Amino acid sequence: MLFMLLAFGALTDATAAHAAADADAYYTLAKAALGLAPVLERPPSVATVQTLALMAIYEGMCGGENAIEATWAVMGIATKLAQSIGLREWLDLGFWRG
Repeated sequence: MLFMLLAFGALTDATAAHAAADADAYYTLAKAALGLAPVLERPPSVATVQTLALMAIYEGMCGGENAIEATWAVMGIATKLAQSIGLREWLDLGFWRG
């Protein structure tokens, strides 16, 4: 998730001349970091789900011709993984209501 936060920071830095290149480099590092922990072999962490959701938003902001399709695909994976680890149950139990 750290690399995605750095990617968004680099992307929104108005003072940097090569912000898009830096953001793409951090995005590539985030994809590589996700590859280190196999998602299908064990339940993912909440940080993995959050990272995938941030990646989907990044794809929507910076993606090329197929940005909508990539955003939809990555957000779909994040949503399915969130369901698989029971994040929906927190809402049902009133966890977020206080």
